[in-house]
Amino acid sequence: MASFLDKLKPIELADNQEVKDKFLNVYMKIHKQDFENADAFYEKEKGYFKQAVLDPESKLTECTIVSLYSAFMEIAINGLSIKKQGKAEAYIEAKNQKIKSDKGDVYVKIAKLVIQTHGELLLRKRAGQLLHVSNPVIVYEGDEFQPKMKDGVMIIDYTPSIPRKSNIIVGSFCKLHLPHGIIDWKWLLKEDIQRFQNASIKMLKNEKGNALYTSGVDGQIDVGFLETKTIKHAMNTLGRFRIDSSAVMIEDDNDDDIPFAEPIENQSNSQSEENPIDNPENPF
Repeated sequence: MASFLDKLKPIELADNQEVKDKFLNVYMKIHKQDFENADAFYEKEKGYFKQAVLDPESKLTECTIVSLYSAFMEIAINGLSIKKQGKAEAYIEAKNQKIKSDKGDVYVKIAKLVIQTHGELLLRKRAGQLLHVSNPVIVYEGDEFQPKMKDGVMIIDYTPSIPRKSNIIVGSFCKLHLPHGIIDWKWLLKEDIQRFQNASIKMLKNEKGNALYTSGVDGQIDVGFLETKTIKHAMNTLGRFRIDSSAVMIEDDNDDDIPFAEPIENQSNSQSEENPIDNPENPF
C-alpha cells in the first residue's frame, strides 16, 4: 500500500479508485449502509477533502501521503463529515511531528482527523451513552435562572426577560436526555467562562486567549462558541469518550484553545512528539 500511495499527489488521493473502494467498503461494513448511501457519502466527503487540501493555509499538501490517506479513511471509520458548517463534526489538520532518522531528529507534517464537539455528540449518541442534548440556552442579565432540586431531581427554573433588559451574558445551560428516562442539566456561569479564557490566555500566551472569547457583542464571548462550550462541558461530565482509531478529539474544555499545528520553533519537544491537540475554531 505504501508504494502505491507514494505515487499519488495529495489532491489525487481521494479520486483514486483503490482508495475509493477501500473507503466504501469500510463505511458500509462499519455503519451497515448500502452501496448507494456509502457512495453518496464518499462523493460529498471527497469534495470537502479536496477543498481542504487546496486551501494553502491548511498545509495539507506538506503532509505525508500515508497520513493523508489515514485521515481520509478515518472519515469513513467514524462516519463524520469534514464539511465546514455551523455545527461542524470534524476536520483534517496538519501537525509537526518529530521522528528519528540516521541524520538525527527531523520534523515531518502528518495529517489527522480531528473530531469536534458536535462530532463527539454524534458518536456518543451512536454508542447509546446519551439520547439527545437540547440546544443550549444563553442566559442574560435580567433573566431568571435558578437550578434546584425537587423530589430528588434536578430541575431548572428559567424565565427570559422579554424584552431583554441587557445584552450582558451571565451564563448558559442545556438539558441532557440520557438512557432509561434520565434527565440532567448542565450549565456554565460567568466565572466558568472566565476560567476557560484564563486557561486559553495561558496556553496561547497572549492578552485575550482565543479570539472568540471577545468577538461577541460588546466584547463578550461569541454566542455560538459559548453554545459549543456548553455542550462540551455537559458531555465531559459523562466521562471521556474514547475512540478506537487514530483520530483525535477534544479531551477537556480547554484543549480546544490549544493550536493543533504550531510552527516547529514554537512547539515544545513534548508537544511535537505527542498526538495532535485540536482547535475546532480553525478547521482549516
